[in-house]
Order: sequence, then structure tokens, then C-alpha cells
Amino acid sequence: MKKLKSENGAIAILVLISLVFLTTFLISSYVIMSNKMQSQRKVISDTKDIYENYDLNQMYESYFDKSRDGLPDNVEQLEYIESTGTQYIDTGVFPSNNLKINIKACYTAERTAENLGVNSYGLYFLGSDNGNSAGVNVSWDSSNKTQGYRGVFGSQILSTSIAPQINVPVTITLQNNKIYVNGQQKGSGNTQDVSKYSKSSIYLFCTHRGGEVKQKTSMRLYELQMYNGDTLIRDFIPILDENDVAYLYDKVEKKFYYNSGTGTFNYKKKASQNMQLTKVNYIESTGTQYIDTGVLPSNNLKINIKACYTNSNSLYMLGSDNAYNAGVNICWDSNNKTQGYRGIFGTPIMGTGVIPQINVPVTITLQNNKIYVDGQQKGSGSPQDVSKYSKSSIYVFCTHRGGKAQYNTSMRLYELQMYDGDTLIRDFVPVIDGSNIACLYDRVEKKCYYNAGTGTFSYGE
Repeated sequence: MKKLKSENGAIAILVLISLVFLTTFLISSYVIMSNKMQSQRKVISDTKDIYENYDLNQMYESYFDKSRDGLPDNVEQLEYIESTGTQYIDTGVFPSNNLKINIKACYTAERTAENLGVNSYGLYFLGSDNGNSAGVNVSWDSSNKTQGYRGVFGSQILSTSIAPQINVPVTITLQNNKIYVNGQQKGSGNTQDVSKYSKSSIYLFCTHRGGEVKQKTSMRLYELQMYNGDTLIRDFIPILDENDVAYLYDKVEKKFYYNSGTGTFNYKKKASQNMQLTKVNYIESTGTQYIDTGVLPSNNLKINIKACYTNSNSLYMLGSDNAYNAGVNICWDSNNKTQGYRGIFGTPIMGTGVIPQINVPVTITLQNNKIYVDGQQKGSGSPQDVSKYSKSSIYVFCTHRGGKAQYNTSMRLYELQMYDGDTLIRDFVPVIDGSNIACLYDRVEKKCYYNAGTGTFSYGE
């Protein structure tokens, strides 16, 4: 009997403990579920508020950019539009002291007295001025071509002494009585009240003078930005509409700017962004090919090239120089082969004493009047004003001398980097495009550079 009572007591205690655990579990579950439901109700409420007050069109646009970076659906961005001397565009922007202009363009032909006319004095990218070279403009004084590109900002002529290269684009910036060519200041003047000299809107492909269109120009326009101080007020890009008509689109105003002259703009389409490019080991010239890098000599320039000659009659890997061994170049003096690779950075000839090995690639660096071969300094010279000796863009597979490609070379190019100080401005790698054409691809500009000579580049897989 006593044993039975003991067993019953144990059972009672066990049941009691089980009830306590069950009660605790139920209470805990209820608390958890209650908190969860409360959290869900808050999420539902917040979500409801968001979607009731949210513009669904805005939501769609945030996920799918139909504008293609501000470009309307029914147009195609072009590489450039080209005037033939009868077209022009009114930008609607007036001269002011706060104005900044940045234009990328090139002339397509040299103009002479015969086709300029008796009373024409220059070739104008753009302008608004009076008859006394006062106002705002960017031009080329064809009557004194040594002045090269020049600007007017007020009443002073800002000369650059950089002669235009036909069909070679250049970026010119005009601001605060200063003019820059490809980012380098080349001329300056005294501060002026710009609006005093011209009160007409700025025309493009000519100048706006006395309410009339003057000095219409044959040129290509790649892009144009105009600022009021730090505020961008025009961002023009060349476009083609669904009717194959070329004109400009301003991404700031989201507005089309059409030709106000006669005729139509020519144009070039951009290379397909989806073009299939295949990297190759090198591209090889046979002595007739070359590429224009678009980079001008400067004291801040640094060049790093990996290449090799394919025969012993080769000369220039790259260069921009005059006829007196002055400018910038990397070559092999075949008349004195004991010098081996040599470089020019200004006027000193910097020999290395390293003799090229045919078909054996080498890395050469040219910087600050020093030349390096495979990372080791091999020559040096005294500091020079490099731009003084050559004002032409640097060519690869030859040198650029007197406006022409000279001393074309048989060589293989594996890679080429070019710097402005510490800033990488060209990073060329050899590729073949979707048409199996060998060329150089610049990873900085995301652009292909093609042969400007004759024949074709071969390539190594």
C-alpha cells in the first residue's frame, strides 16, 4: 500500500512538471507568434503606404532606363556630324564672363583665299563676335596659320601656336581668358567684360556677327559642353533621327537643335557597343601601316611600350618630331646600330646601348628625359620643353613628321600605355574586331584605333 502511494505521488509530480512545461511552451509560442504577427502587420502597413504613395511609372523607370542616358528612343547617337560649309546651329547661349566652352572637333579641309572669299579671315568652330576680333570664338586664322588654333574671350586674341591636323579631332576649352588644347593651357589674356563685345547668341560651325552668319566652316563636331560657371547648361551630342537626318541633341534641356543653314550634315555612326572584340597577342605592321594615337607631346608625357622589330631595317616604334631629331620618339638607329634602342624627349638623343633582338619583345619606357629598357634606366638627357619641338600627335609604327607618317616600321606591338603625369590617357591592347580586322583598342576611351596607312595589320593569336 505504501509502495502504491509512492508510485502515485511520483506520477502526480511527473504530470505536474509536464503541465508546467506545456504551459510554458504554449505561452512562449503565443508570445513569439504574437510578435511575428505584429511585425508582419507593420511590414504590410509600410508596404501599403509605399505602394499607395509611389508612382509606378517612376518605379519602372528606376529599374529600366528607357532613355539610354538621356537619349530619346527614336534617335541614334553618332560619332560626329560634319558640316560642308553651308550648315550652322544656333546654341541659344550668350557670351558672358562666366561662360566656359569645351568642344571636341576637327577641320576637314584647309581653306584658302580662293574658297574663303576676299573678306574672310579665319575658320570658326563657333563664335559670337563683332568685326574687330572681339567677343567669344574658337577659330583657326588661315591668313596666319602659324597661330594655329586660337580663341577670343573679350577683346584679346588667345593664340595657341598649335596648327590643326586635318581630320584629327582635338579638344579645345575656352574659359576665363584662357585657352586649352587637349587639357593643356596654351594661351591667356587679361580679364574682360565679354558681354560688352557681343550680345548675340553663339553659333556653331561659324560665327555670329552683326546678326549674320559669317565664316561658315567645314568641320566635324564630336561633342560640345557649355557652362555658366560650374553649371552645365548645354551638353550637345550628335544624333541621327528615324528619318536619317543628323543634328544635335542637348541632354540638359532634352531638346533637338537643327541645322539653320542650307544642305544637310554628313555623319559617321558610332562603332557598335556590342562589337565582338577578341584580344590577340600582338598586331604586326609590314612597313605601310600606322595608327594615330591622338596624343600630343608634352613635358608630362610618359610612354610605356612593349614591342619588337621584325627585321633589321626597322626604325621608329612611335614618334612625333621634326627633321632635326627633336620632339618625342622611340627608335633604332639603323645607321649606327651600336646605339641600339634610343629615345628623344626634347632634343637630346638618349642611346641605350641595348641592341634589338629581332622578334624578341622588349618593354621601353620614356619619361622625364629618361629612357628605360625592361625597367632599367639606360639613358638620360637634360630637361626640355618637349611641346616646343613638335606640335603633332604621336603616331605608332612610324613617326609623325611634317604632317606625314615617315619611317614606317616593320614591328609587332604587344601593348602601349600613355600617361599625362600620373593619369593614364591611353591603354592600347591589340585586338581583332567582329570583321576580323586587326587594330588597337584603348581601354581608357573604350574605342578602337584603326590603321591610317595602307594594307592591313597581321596579328598573333
